[in-house]
Amino acid sequence: MPKFVVQLKQGRDVKSVEVEASNYSNVLQFFETVTTMKVSEIREVVYINPSTIIPLDDFNYFPTFKTILQHESPRVARPLLLNNIKLTLDEREIFSLMKQLLKVDGLSVDSITATVFKSPLNS
Repeated sequence: MPKFVVQLKQGRDVKSVEVEASNYSNVLQFFETVTTMKVSEIREVVYINPSTIIPLDDFNYFPTFKTILQHESPRVARPLLLNNIKLTLDEREIFSLMKQLLKVDGLSVDSITATVFKSPLNS
């Protein structure tokens, strides 16, 4: 049975709820019927890590990596913020992975701009 994460909003209040249902239409119908909060987003959970082992925080990483992914024609750009980037990776390697594995509005990533690494906490 598919799992969904539903984001609900009302005023300043934002809640996320995980539910199981046969499809997102049933999830939307359920929440519109039972709550005064507005459904702002429904995401299907496609992967859950089977391991319960969480790595210790050794602070041996770049805490923040910010960039803008771009596709040149048509010109489309999206910001991307990543956390806890491995120290063994540089901008060139990350860009190569972005080109290979990510998309911008369904289009290939042609370039990245305005890349910022925040220094590791232990340096």
